[in-house]
Amino acid sequence: MKLADFMTAHGLGPSEMAKRLGVNHATVIRYRDSQRRPDSDVMARIFEVTNGSVTPNDFYDFVPTPAPSEVA
Repeated sequence: MKLADFMTAHGLGPSEMAKRLGVNHATVIRYRDSQRRPDSDVMARIFEVTNGSVTPNDFYDFVPTPAPSEVA
C-alpha cells in the first residue's frame, strides 16, 4: 500500500503523520507524493506506524523482468 493510500484510508494529514514519524510535515508530503524516499530509520518507523501496511517496496515502482525462458 502506498503511503498516500494509507493516509487517506486512515484520515491522516501530513502534520499528523509527521508527528507519528518524528519528521517535518513537508517531508511527509515529499514521501507521499513520491518526490523523496525515506532513509532506512524512517522507513522502519513508517512500517511500524502503519502496522506493516506500508513497506519499503511500496516506495519503488518495479518493472517486472521476464524469466530467462521468456527471452527470445
